[in-house]
Amino acid sequence: MLAANGAARGGGGGAAAAAPPQRPATGGPAGALLQALLARERALDWAFVIAGVIVLSAADAAKPQTPYLLKAHLSDIAKPLLPNSVPSWSVPVIALALPLAALAAGHAAARGLGLGGPRGREELHRAVLGLVAGVVVTGCVTNILKVSVHRPRPNFLAQCFPGGGDPVWQRQDAWGGVPECTAQVPDAAKSFPSGHSSWSAAGLGYLSWALADALQPFDGGGHVWRLVAALLPLLGACLVGVTRVTDGWHNPSDVAAGLLLGFGLSWLSFACVRRQPQPQRGGGFGSGGAGDEEAGLFVQPLLRGATGSSSAQRLAPAALLPL
Repeated sequence: MLAANGAARGGGGGAAAAAPPQRPATGGPAGALLQALLARERALDWAFVIAGVIVLSAADAAKPQTPYLLKAHLSDIAKPLLPNSVPSWSVPVIALALPLAALAAGHAAARGLGLGGPRGREELHRAVLGLVAGVVVTGCVTNILKVSVHRPRPNFLAQCFPGGGDPVWQRQDAWGGVPECTAQVPDAAKSFPSGHSSWSAAGLGYLSWALADALQPFDGGGHVWRLVAALLPLLGACLVGVTRVTDGWHNPSDVAAGLLLGFGLSWLSFACVRRQPQPQRGGGFGSGGAGDEEAGLFVQPLLRGATGSSSAQRLAPAALLPL
């Protein structure tokens, strides 16, 4: 009797613990497709990125208001029209293609040496998502600010009046006026902030944060090359900004604002997608998997595999990556 009661109770417990049946998808094929998309881990993240690209494109196509020019400061916007040392087509290459190539090359190297672990593709996906999202958000903010501020470029007069001569005014007063440009100048009043600088800082800054997290330059090992390697992308972004001033397309304050914007938003994006490390497990981008072989980025597991040093497993210092 007791055995029968126990069996009945056990059977009842098993029935109670059984998972409820899955609800069928509603809405026909379209509803099933929508549920499948929402069920994927990164679908909404990429949808946000696509929406950001749309906003970025719309803001880039918007025409800013013709600025009011102070007659006393016309010399500040009278620089000659020079070609771009860093052409506009190369900005996406610098901001996206180069960092993506570095991330992919590191992933391939880790996989080739058997150090990537089973989570390698997922972590590469997270890294790529963070990079693209950071650059897109930076581009959106940059383009919206350009249209809103409509600050004239240092070569505004050369664009507005390519034939030279005194400015022609739509309306003016004793102190200044609104010019009547003799040429189409869709971006002559889009000086602040520098788009070349912000985009480069977003992409190369993200790469620097990832390298710093992987190389751990402040782990106490005294390896200066790790710090230099992590800082090189930041230096590259700054050099792009310098060319914008020397070419006469931006003021120093435009470039400084663009660099700060790109570095800041790229750090936030990196912090968002970086997997938080678990105690006594490998540090680095995407750590938190089962064991050191699942460390997220590529350089750190390579360092451990080559040297056997445990110093690379330490977390990045709060001064650089306070995560």
